[in-house]
Amino acid sequence: MKESMKNSSVRNFLLISSLLGLLIPGMSMARTLLPDLRVGINVTNVHKNSNGTFNYKINASVINVGTAHYVSRRNQQTLNLYQGNSRLVKIWGFSRVNRGQTLKFSKSFSNQPGGEFVPSYKAMLSFDPDIYIDGNRANDDSNRNNNKATLSSSTLSSAFSRASLATRIRPGIIFPQRRYGRYGFKPPHKIIP
Repeated sequence: MKESMKNSSVRNFLLISSLLGLLIPGMSMARTLLPDLRVGINVTNVHKNSNGTFNYKINASVINVGTAHYVSRRNQQTLNLYQGNSRLVKIWGFSRVNRGQTLKFSKSFSNQPGGEFVPSYKAMLSFDPDIYIDGNRANDDSNRNNNKATLSSSTLSSAFSRASLATRIRPGIIFPQRRYGRYGFKPPHKIIP
């Protein structure tokens, strides 16, 4: 008797859940497996040169945060890096991103000016126009809202400021006391390695 009641309860639950799935869009017992590519961007290796310009590396990434592998033909999708809003500086191609996998790309820039006109950068996925209608669900990105990421000019400018500060105070250098003592002043602090 108890066993049949338990089976009946389970059967009723499944029936109600499936009916709700028909009535309420998005609610379903079956989970659709789809890839979801998300783009990220950051800056590393910022260094100020003696002539006042900067060297740095822009890192872009594509991570599959979806529930299935992303599998496509070569050159059907690219990750594009833009400087500012329209200057395309790098294109990276890829064809497969496993679930949970991160693809990492980078581009180095040398002797770039700082100051008032620091550029912004944007990493953005680009797909062939027919990718969503080709019948291959393994290359249908389920969320188009996370297909681009921006590194603002203020973020890059902050990195330049930190690099400028690091060139003025070099870690590991101890100011010699004898040199400063003769002129009647001492440095504001010592940096001990």
